[in-house]
Amino acid sequence: MRAKSIIYFGAFWDQSYFSPEGLYSASHPPLYVWLTALSYSLFGVNEFSARFFSALFSIGITIVIFFSGKLYYDSKTGFFAALLIIFNPFFNFWSMQGQFDIALTFFTGIAFYMYLLSGKKESFHLYLLTGLFIGLALLTKLFVGSIVIFSIILFEILNRDERNYQRIVTILLTSALIALPWHLFMILEHSGSDFLFFFKQSQMFERAFSGIENNSKELGFFFFLNQSIVYFPLFVVPFIFYIFFEAKKVSRNLFVIWFLLYFLIISAVSTKLPVYLLLLLIPLSLVATNSLMKFLKNYTSKREIFLFLTSINLLVSWSLSNEFRTMFKNIFRGNYSNFSQFLMNYWWIFAFFFLIESVIFYASFSSKKVNLLPLVLGASLSCYFAIYLNTVLMNTYEDLDSGIEHIVDYINHNPNYNVIAVGHGINPQFSFYSDGLDIGWQKEKSFRRLDPENGYEEIYNYLLSNEFKNTYIIYEKSDFYLRNLTHPDLVIPVKFKSLIETNEYILYSAENNK
Repeated sequence: MRAKSIIYFGAFWDQSYFSPEGLYSASHPPLYVWLTALSYSLFGVNEFSARFFSALFSIGITIVIFFSGKLYYDSKTGFFAALLIIFNPFFNFWSMQGQFDIALTFFTGIAFYMYLLSGKKESFHLYLLTGLFIGLALLTKLFVGSIVIFSIILFEILNRDERNYQRIVTILLTSALIALPWHLFMILEHSGSDFLFFFKQSQMFERAFSGIENNSKELGFFFFLNQSIVYFPLFVVPFIFYIFFEAKKVSRNLFVIWFLLYFLIISAVSTKLPVYLLLLLIPLSLVATNSLMKFLKNYTSKREIFLFLTSINLLVSWSLSNEFRTMFKNIFRGNYSNFSQFLMNYWWIFAFFFLIESVIFYASFSSKKVNLLPLVLGASLSCYFAIYLNTVLMNTYEDLDSGIEHIVDYINHNPNYNVIAVGHGINPQFSFYSDGLDIGWQKEKSFRRLDPENGYEEIYNYLLSNEFKNTYIIYEKSDFYLRNLTHPDLVIPVKFKSLIETNEYILYSAENNK
């Protein structure tokens, strides 16, 4: 929507007057917004354009992983780390989303690469490039790009022989030169001289201590540990092995410092989203891949290799299905009513585990020395491919489509009609497809949102007691406060006629009330 506002209204520097929830959603830095606007101007305003730069940056991330691994470890580590990321379902999912995080991960990763390269070549130009990419990261997502700065400072504090004050000062000044102009402009435009403006606007205190937008998680501090196991099962065990068995090298490894510092921060704050893990992909993949390759090459005990690979096999099997994990947790808590159904539905996961375990047992205790690396990598890539195949076969486009385009097309056939939406807060998806109908872009139409946050009775009574003419009502089924309702009749009186029902919406007509 912010990129659209640049195309439609020329709002290049500040999109807050045209954005969903105004300044709240326009306070994130605009670099990815600018790039999306460029994509719109080249390819038209559509989903392909919105996703284009995210896909492009995802390719860039795999290249950064390869060259970072080659620079810091060796070319094999870089190659296999990039290969495993290319096949990772989590990474591929976010590569197709038109959001900030893939671009942020790319700029962060290339900034670290330039910093490492500057340590080997001592070039002022590399200092400038490091600062440039940190500045671009800071222009991509609010505050998060600063993880590069904090990681570098901590690394140089822990390693006196790496300390270079000219490099640090150059990096800081260059990144500030890139990132500060837009931030200062927004501070002066919207607060006068309040330099805590962005901290307040982003609800930094609330994000850290209470959670916002219903994104506090039941697991609390351990949420991202569980998410790492689910999304990156092949990496977790080798990374933990590195931390425990090569603890003396931790302070010398910039990738480990990057991972641990950011992991502890996101685990400590109350607001938690799985997408935060993207910024950990580069250090996690490189450290874990190198640790995996070294262990498989240099292990000393058959029992060690058996336990090591069995642990990986358990985590990979656990990651195969969310429904499997949910049913397993229920059974573990003592609910045995669906045990037989559990076995029938997920026999293939058990079969997968025992098949891989048989190979591991043979490879570990065989009298012949077996090259385990191809076996482990082959099994893992086969697992990831199986997840993709299951997604393609089990989830058609119709299953994944929210139906919002169909709803908006129907509304547009009667342009003089007013619209009421039932749902909490904002709905950027509706804003995008309706060209800002809900945020005031279309002055000729009336729009009103009825928020169910405080209960349904007030909405029900309002709709029941008023007469409406030339009006559509959109019921947002996937809304946080509506998705667990047994039936929409609890909110929408039966006098309204249902016109269209999609996966996430129901469109009603109020024309029977003329």
